[in-house]
Amino acid sequence: MTIRTPTTVGWYPDDRARCGATIDRFVDSLAHELPGALRGGVVPHAGWAYSGSTAALTFAALAHTAAPRVVVVLGAVHAHGVDGPTACDHEAWQTPMGLLEVDAPLRSALAERDLVGVDGRAHAREHSIEVQAPLLAHLLPSASFLPVAVPPSPSAADFGRQLAAVLEEDGRPIAVVASTDLTHYGEPYGFAPGGGGQPGMDWARANDDALLERIRQMDAEGVLEHARQNRSACGAGAVAAAIACMNVRGATGATVLGRTSSYEQMPDRGEALWVGYASVVFTT
Repeated sequence: MTIRTPTTVGWYPDDRARCGATIDRFVDSLAHELPGALRGGVVPHAGWAYSGSTAALTFAALAHTAAPRVVVVLGAVHAHGVDGPTACDHEAWQTPMGLLEVDAPLRSALAERDLVGVDGRAHAREHSIEVQAPLLAHLLPSASFLPVAVPPSPSAADFGRQLAAVLEEDGRPIAVVASTDLTHYGEPYGFAPGGGGQPGMDWARANDDALLERIRQMDAEGVLEHARQNRSACGAGAVAAAIACMNVRGATGATVLGRTSSYEQMPDRGEALWVGYASVVFTT
């Protein structure tokens, strides 16, 4: 069996007991009343100290209301060389919670239609899906998953619509989750149009608000355009593809379950640094 091993060292607990206990603590805050039937969502992908509790809300919500048999995780692309949607060539991913099976039939169906490439190098050191894998393995242990890296190209939304057709043909309960962080603000990121201190953080939060509003409106192309112009999402391609897929599959809206930022989680790092995080679910 070909297994992808973790590469993001220290971003989440590396042993089963601590990892499971951490996830259970994350989802204690999940509201019991969830909006409508859920088809998928959006999760952040920083280290768990920053965004793990936010990401866990989406997966816990899916576990409570949708019970999907497969979860397609559309990831951001942080490296050069990934020109289109690309699945991994592994049979499973190793996590502290055990092996997470890659759904080979769905991968084959997408590859046969030339909707995805299959290349493990696109996932070799990419963290945007890896940090979700233990959450998925613990909260949805009966589900297989399909990781697909999706760059922010203009064709991302069209890929999402074609993905929806394949999922419909498959017939199983399948959720689609996009992985993205929001605005990366501050001098270390070379992006501080609102200045430093509190004015800068206010600017970054407003920028996140604008991107989240486009997600609430289920505006796939609007997400791509806002991220391109305002650097409001590093995984805009993944989010646009997920929204376009959800639009075809009958989703009518998106609900933000939780949001935070790197500053709110670690204020000792200073007011000049901000990365936004949000948990979103798509509802029907």
